Amino acid sequence: MRVITADEAVSQITEAVAVTSATAAPAERLARKFVYDVLDYCNRGDFPEALVYVAEEMVTRWLEDKENGGRTPVKSIEQNDTKYEFAVSDTTATGSPIEDDFNSIKPKLNLYRRPMSL
Repeated sequence: MRVITADEAVSQITEAVAVTSATAAPAERLARKFVYDVLDYCNRGDFPEALVYVAEEMVTRWLEDKENGGRTPVKSIEQNDTKYEFAVSDTTATGSPIEDDFNSIKPKLNLYRRPMSL
């Protein structure tokens, strides 16, 4: 398994994500957040290069969410007299799609997790 530094990972991720001038800074911030969350969760100082592809997918999803106004579960919509009802009770405990996405890949991250050293 090849490992890279955190900065190399962020660079590879932001290069792989289709970035426009408007999304360049948010893409780098999201990539950096993902990399450091992985490093923290996996108790590592280096980044497994295989996770760059996972990061690319996640950062792309997060940028698309941002462009589309985020992920808010809608329970119902009515047209006459305009009624919107959000499925607030269906949202997760964190309330953050980014945290939920990260939690969904923890089984994959466990492959790269190291025991915590004291």
